[in-house]
Amino acid sequence: MWKWPSRFKQINQDLRFFKNEPLSSISFFLLIVLDVFIFTNVTIGISHEAKKEPESYVYYPQQCVNHFDKPQEEYTLFEDSVDQYGIYSSKNTQSLYCNNLDEYIQIVKSDKFFSINTDKLTNLDKMIKKNNTRIQAIRDEYNTQLFEKIAEISTDKKIFEVKQEYQLLMTENSRLEKELTSVPSVKTLNGYGEYKKYVTENRTKFYKAKEKYHFWQPFYEYGRIAIFLLPLLLLFGLVYFRSSNRSLRGEEYNPIVKIISGHISIILMLPMVWYTLVFIYDIVPKTFFRQLIEYLVELGLLNLLNYAAIGLVVVVFGFLIFWFQKSTIKNKTAQTLQNRSKFISLSQCFECGFKVDYTHPFCPHCSAKLLHECKGCHTNIPIYTPFCSHCGSVNELSKIDISNSIV
Repeated sequence: MWKWPSRFKQINQDLRFFKNEPLSSISFFLLIVLDVFIFTNVTIGISHEAKKEPESYVYYPQQCVNHFDKPQEEYTLFEDSVDQYGIYSSKNTQSLYCNNLDEYIQIVKSDKFFSINTDKLTNLDKMIKKNNTRIQAIRDEYNTQLFEKIAEISTDKKIFEVKQEYQLLMTENSRLEKELTSVPSVKTLNGYGEYKKYVTENRTKFYKAKEKYHFWQPFYEYGRIAIFLLPLLLLFGLVYFRSSNRSLRGEEYNPIVKIISGHISIILMLPMVWYTLVFIYDIVPKTFFRQLIEYLVELGLLNLLNYAAIGLVVVVFGFLIFWFQKSTIKNKTAQTLQNRSKFISLSQCFECGFKVDYTHPFCPHCSAKLLHECKGCHTNIPIYTPFCSHCGSVNELSKIDISNSIV
């Protein structure tokens, strides 16, 4: 597991170096431009694939749900309108139930009286709103109680005119409201009976289909994205790892192929990882966790989730602390071994730093052990040299974990 940091370091070097030379500024700039171009096109491709499996609120738009809640009886609710999410749904992005519903709605709207009555209702509504605005202005200008008193004074011309306008507006509104109620209901139009019958008979099926689609939609969407990304990721990933392995073995390879394939692999991997996490989030918290919480609430054991959360956080933070501490000790150990090798090369004691003779087994200044027996040729060699100078065997003591001696 601890090989991952070194592996990431190697990948980082593969992305920024042309063989053993770092990329020039121009080359690095061109590579960034290429990365942006690839990422943009990958994003566009993902967007197109995701639209083939639209979100639940697009596949079952709110205006369609409203009709299945109950058959509508207002003209305005039969008009094409933007739903609450601010989008239009088309036949390509709607469910079969909503498409069939649209056909029944179009039959109702094709009645010649539909447009006539709709325009009439719209004009009447505008006129009433206009009158109400003026009535409110008059009421704001004169206090209601005061207005009732001064309205009786007919000697003041201005007051008389305001009173007359107010009465006319109120009379006009009464007439307009009566005219509104006289407009034939949408239920009287041709096709409304068939529309209502379709909604009533298919309501249960509609909601079952809607619930099923809502559950499976993340699977469909993730599957399309994976089908789009995985072939490209496998292709460029295979090319990159093949080139990288050839370079590690010292074989001939094309450095440009390794650099470009490495960058494209990273670009493809980022959205793949992101959408995988989103998919897991959609599936686990929204289904399993919700059901688990409901079950625990029902049993009165909701505090068990707190215990589980505490345990999970302790494990995660414990692992992170262990990992960082292990890396720190490893780096310090390597640095200490390197420093000791330098002391030995300068004929200095690796413990106290004084000059010593490495033909003697102990330091005369601090009594540190200087030599030990090589397992290959049984010759005494300095204790922390990496290899035996007589037979070339690896000195195992130079690899030991000396973290206990590090302060």
